[in-house]
Amino acid sequence: MEKRYPALRIIGTFYKTLGVLILVSAILYGFVMLLFSPLDPHSTLGALFSAVVLVIIGGALAVSCYAIGELVYVFLDLEENTRATNKLLRQQVDSSSS
Repeated sequence: MEKRYPALRIIGTFYKTLGVLILVSAILYGFVMLLFSPLDPHSTLGALFSAVVLVIIGGALAVSCYAIGELVYVFLDLEENTRATNKLLRQQVDSSSS
């Protein structure tokens, strides 16, 4: 069966890739924030809190972007399955009317 809507496939892939990049970036920036924090205990605690918040928010954003990409693919699969069902039903109607 032919693949239709290539632009939507590109958009879905873009969002999924963006989600992965956001997650990797959030984790890396969290570690960098911890590595370059001052040695003062109060500053280290603040850096730890900031890093954890950054990773949590980045993770939530990454999951959201990835979910948007998956949703685009779900709609594409839904269209493809509907088209295939329509084709099969038309074949059954044509064969029963002959």
